[in-house]
Amino acid sequence: ISKILRRLAKRAELDKRVNPHAFRHSSATHKGMKWSVSRLMYWHGWKDSKQAETYCHENEQRMKEARLEE
Repeated sequence: ISKILRRLAKRAELDKRVNPHAFRHSSATHKGMKWSVSRLMYWHGWKDSKQAETYCHENEQRMKEARLEE
């Protein structure tokens, strides 16, 4: 999978390093904005809620900061 991602990134002329973990992380970050902790845990196969809570909490903080900037 890593080789495929690197090849696709090269074709897309991306300068950043691309790996499966980055995709999983960005997916969790995006879903954490909309989903509950339990749904995020189920989707990513996590047994411990701490991982899901981290993504949901980070996104709550970003949303609060964005509201304060308005």
